[in-house]
Amino acid sequence: MKYHELSAEELKSKMDQKGHLLLDVREEYEYEDNNIGGINMPLSSVLGRIEELKRYPEITICCASGKRSAAMAVHLAKKLESHKINSLKGGIESYLTHA
Repeated sequence: MKYHELSAEELKSKMDQKGHLLLDVREEYEYEDNNIGGINMPLSSVLGRIEELKRYPEITICCASGKRSAAMAVHLAKKLESHKINSLKGGIESYLTHA
């Protein structure tokens, strides 16, 4: 299964939708310094927490620039085939620029 890239504007429209999870895969210190909400689950821990993620039909993954989130989106799309998996295009940097 393929993942989708979301623009900052598209993510803004999804932020409060029921069943949608914003998953920040940066390290905890990065998340504490600056975040746009959602839950923090560092990249290295995500695959070990698949069961926890299964309850969300749609997951948008974000990181600083979009590279880590795109890499994780590929893996999650394979593990959670019936879910809609998104990656924030350009990452949080892009989101904050277009806020």
